Amino acid sequence: MKFLKNIKFFLFGSILIINQVNAVLTPQEEQEIIQEASVPQELQDALDPWFSDDSVIRSTFIEEKIKLFPNEMANLISRKGLDRKTAEELNNHVTLYWQKINSVCEDYSLNLKIGTSFVLTLPTLPNYVVRINRIKWPLNIQNISRVFYAKEINRYVEEKGFSKIIPLKAFLYHIPGRPTALNDSNYLVIQENVFSKLNNPQITSLPPKEINMRILRELKDHSTIENEDLRTQIVHVTGACGLWDFDNGENMILVPQVGGLKAVFVDTEIPGFGGGSETHFFHKGQGEVDSNTRCGFRALHKLITS
Repeated sequence: MKFLKNIKFFLFGSILIINQVNAVLTPQEEQEIIQEASVPQELQDALDPWFSDDSVIRSTFIEEKIKLFPNEMANLISRKGLDRKTAEELNNHVTLYWQKINSVCEDYSLNLKIGTSFVLTLPTLPNYVVRINRIKWPLNIQNISRVFYAKEINRYVEEKGFSKIIPLKAFLYHIPGRPTALNDSNYLVIQENVFSKLNNPQITSLPPKEINMRILRELKDHSTIENEDLRTQIVHVTGACGLWDFDNGENMILVPQVGGLKAVFVDTEIPGFGGGSETHFFHKGQGEVDSNTRCGFRALHKLITS
């Protein structure tokens, strides 16, 4: 099957590498990156009131964020080594925090999706989502990495003229009053909402991950020119851009559009516990990109052969 041959070719042969070398960003390079990747001014102006120093949204989702979910007593006692009284006190604190989140979302008409990050849709900006780190990662560029992988995907898709991949723009948003150093403490990620890019008005929600994974598996059983193009383009983007994580059924989704199925790379962050170092992220070496790419091809291969 041509799809499997494509994956094996990239996995064992000529993996396409982003043309970068190990180096540390100079202050000038950092500022150039920030300038190129920052949100347009009109978006900046629309976002600032939501994330000003005294805003409830900022205090709730940025200043007070807690990595735990309620009712994790067993986790707190067994994995974190806390005694029951301390675990109960912490669990009560966590429960109150999540109650506050629900209240804030209701009061301010926020749409919220929760994973390793908070994904907010603001009522004044329905065509965008705001991604905010929910937990602390080893690298303080975990969240903002999404912007640079999205830019790389979009550049490659445009360069190759791929019609089966729907590009999503992503930008850096500087949190008002924070330092300008390029990291997750000072910047949020603003990404185009998937629904703003679809040409099928009947789609009002994304498919559950189980259905999305089933659709991807079924691609191999429907040999049409359209599906073959889609499969090939997914493989090429994975190889060229060093993508890595598909097997959760959520980072890449397949949506029915006019002209057939299309793929959207919804979440493009680097590996949470790897990805090299912060100083080498923007000038990645071959080994780091190779590692991500091999993970991506293994995940694709697993999906279509299971």
